[in-house]
Amino acid sequence: MGESQGFTAYEAELTDALKASLSEPRLDPYIADRAGVEAHGIKLYLWNARVAKAFLFPLQAVEVVTRNAIHAGLARKTGQADWLINPPANLLTKESEDSRLATVQRMARQNIPLTSDNLVAALTFDFWSNLFRDEYDLLWDAATLVDCFPHYPAKADRSFIQRRAKRLNHLRNRIAHHEPVWSDPNLTTRFAECEEVVALVCPKTAQWMSQHSTVLARLRFPFEPDAQFVGRPLHSFTFEAPTVLPATTGLAAAAGALAKGGRNTVVVVQDNSGLRVIEPLDILKFIDPEFQETGGMADVTAATIQDLLPSNASVVEEVTSTMSTGDALALFFRSRKERRARPTHLAVIHNGALTGIIRRPTLNFSH
Repeated sequence: MGESQGFTAYEAELTDALKASLSEPRLDPYIADRAGVEAHGIKLYLWNARVAKAFLFPLQAVEVVTRNAIHAGLARKTGQADWLINPPANLLTKESEDSRLATVQRMARQNIPLTSDNLVAALTFDFWSNLFRDEYDLLWDAATLVDCFPHYPAKADRSFIQRRAKRLNHLRNRIAHHEPVWSDPNLTTRFAECEEVVALVCPKTAQWMSQHSTVLARLRFPFEPDAQFVGRPLHSFTFEAPTVLPATTGLAAAAGALAKGGRNTVVVVQDNSGLRVIEPLDILKFIDPEFQETGGMADVTAATIQDLLPSNASVVEEVTSTMSTGDALALFFRSRKERRARPTHLAVIHNGALTGIIRRPTLNFSH
């Protein structure tokens, strides 16, 4: 599920279509949570889908690593590499055996060869997580736990992994059935448990999983009903205050203002067409012809900012400080189908005052 580069206008025609196709009973809980504001409820539905997507990878790692560890460990314990195809007597409860047989029959209908590897992959996580239930207490002695999970905590019993597997299986099933997970206050804890369970088998795999997971990045920014793209609100950043000058200001004074500031200093010009941004390169381009004619000399005392505005290509768009960083960055890459030009700079307005300038990001690729 990629992040859209364009803004979505949640007008009546679209919201009515979404309610008809996704169904009102599905969307109603989201809309109700947003005090009946349909656009906000649909955005919450989308945010929930993105959280669910982020969890798919770590939950997949938990399931695959856990089932492989159990299968290999019980093969050693029973002395049977094919214990899952031909379970020893009384190894599985009736419920587990019924689940196993149903999977074997489904594989036969689908012409899937009955091998241990295929059966391990075909059995649900319900099957594997249920092997940690109380009925299997005698199966999981300390030696078996450590054999299956080499990094199992000392003195911890079967219930340690049972509780975690049960909670993660519940989350997995909710996501698989497209149920809401956004209201779960323990999502960060669930991700930590994903890391914990995988690390019981292989800490390096757990580290790799964590490194490539997007769960914490997604949860770091709570749902904002007025934002379309995630990110921190702009007012949470400290911007370098821009210098605001009228267009009649002498070019020498403008150059001096740029020289006194830091590397991110810009001069904001207020003229009849709105805000314009002057950067050092703009002044250099303006005086370059005179440099070329005189061999490196230029008189900027007679020129004003107004004189270089015709060659200034800045497009400044004002944004409020409540806007998310995601929404702000999306403005730089808005669809070319829109009639509005992509801005070169964003002017951040807080309580009616200009507090900062954001430049359009530049991607430089070197060989």
